[in-house]
Amino acid sequence: MPERLWRAAAKLAEEHGLNPVAAPLRLDYYSLKRWVEEGRGQRRSAAPSPAFIEVRPLAPAAAGTVLELEKPGGSKMTLRLSSALDVGALVEAFWRSGT
Repeated sequence: MPERLWRAAAKLAEEHGLNPVAAPLRLDYYSLKRWVEEGRGQRRSAAPSPAFIEVRPLAPAAAGTVLELEKPGGSKMTLRLSSALDVGALVEAFWRSGT
């Protein structure tokens, strides 16, 4: 999301609260909190903590499995598997991508 939109959302959150702004806009609560803190002159952390916990499957995903991933910024990835596949590398690449 562009910086100017984060700053606008942070300004709204200062007035209305973090959750009332983050929830309807589908923003990550903790990312918005960092922007609010930055606007107040508090130091913004260099490396934000992940908003998810990695869970590796014990076995490859079965055929017919549908896996949907969505980042707080709105990027989405849907996998519809037609054969057994270890999706760990695909999921990891998606989460590490810049978009």
